Amino acid sequence: MRRRKVRFSFSKIEVEQLLLTAVVLGFIVGYPFPSLEVALLNTFYLTLVVGSAFIVHESCHKLVAQSHGCWSEFRMWKEGLGLSLLMKIIFGWTLIVPGAAYYSPYVKDIWGRVYRLGKVAEGQISAAGPASNILLAIIIYFLKGYIGPLAGPAIFINLLLALFNMIPFPPLDGYKIVRWNFWIWVGLVASAWILFQNLL
Repeated sequence: MRRRKVRFSFSKIEVEQLLLTAVVLGFIVGYPFPSLEVALLNTFYLTLVVGSAFIVHESCHKLVAQSHGCWSEFRMWKEGLGLSLLMKIIFGWTLIVPGAAYYSPYVKDIWGRVYRLGKVAEGQISAAGPASNILLAIIIYFLKGYIGPLAGPAIFINLLLALFNMIPFPPLDGYKIVRWNFWIWVGLVASAWILFQNLL
């Protein structure tokens, strides 16, 4: 069954929400701050480190979904981000629930017929996020001489994000990856863990 021509795109609201979420994540991870100046500086650096890992992860989910002909966009979860902020400020707990790249599991072919994605496509979409973080960690490692002191934290965050999302329980990515192909799940987990032990 032939799918419609793939169109990769990001909407304005999607870009705005990705960037805003990245900044909030940087603030949450860095809080508390001893002064306003430190707050601004650390939030900026942590947005680069944490935010880039998050944006790459969600964007790769979206782009692979679009490659299968699906509608897909990131949507920030305002209530989740607000709760994350309150939990960090009041209790000091880092609990992050920022939102996700949503996609429609239904696709139209060139004849207008609608069909549902199978577990293979859904597994590939789910694997794209953790795999992108693993790849980004490797790239940062080889460029650490140019990146400087942010390289170590960036590698750590990317591999941590990959490992966390590989937990095989819904709604995390690992659940759909295991349903699709257990050995690919094992390979991704093993790769992230080995890199975690050797790149840091």
